[in-house]
Amino acid sequence: MLKNDDYGTIAYLIYHTDPFIYSDLFGDYESAERVIKRLLDTEKSIFYRNNYYVAIFNNDIAGIAAFYNKVEWDSWSVEEAFYLENVKIPESFSAASEYFDYSFNHAMKFGVNACNITVAEKCRRHGVATFMLEKLKKISGKMDIELNVLVSNEPAVQFYKKHGFEIIIKFKDYGGYRNDPVDCYNMVHEAPNGGDIN
Repeated sequence: MLKNDDYGTIAYLIYHTDPFIYSDLFGDYESAERVIKRLLDTEKSIFYRNNYYVAIFNNDIAGIAAFYNKVEWDSWSVEEAFYLENVKIPESFSAASEYFDYSFNHAMKFGVNACNITVAEKCRRHGVATFMLEKLKKISGKMDIELNVLVSNEPAVQFYKKHGFEIIIKFKDYGGYRNDPVDCYNMVHEAPNGGDIN
């Protein structure tokens, strides 16, 4: 069971998962922490706590993995959280929101699962990422797991390859508000017995 204090750690990990999208969506970290904490209790939000697997190591949150199955992007739930927290919506919000709308409401509309693993710095090199990924494989059951990773993030690419993910395509993805797109890989781990993404 998560405690209120845990929400701050989870917010920190979410915000620092991606170098582009979350800073554009939330603005600075102080604003992000307040908004994300509220969104963790908002069922319509993709940031709802039930969409995350949280790993505990030595009684601390060691890492998180987002795991989505037919989850839709709801811009209003996020905008409402900004309003309720009295936080100004950043200029870059619309661009980030459009990206999430495409990713969740179009590219993932067929029920493809996606995971994104982040390990707290003090807990790295203890097998936490491997532990979470193996749990996600079990949770996904007969469904394939799909994720996108920056080409420049070579350690993550090698980690996923080591655990059975294959590169499907290289593509241009969101590179930040008013910035050029960046190179990413779409990687898939096929479920045993062929898997099913429908």
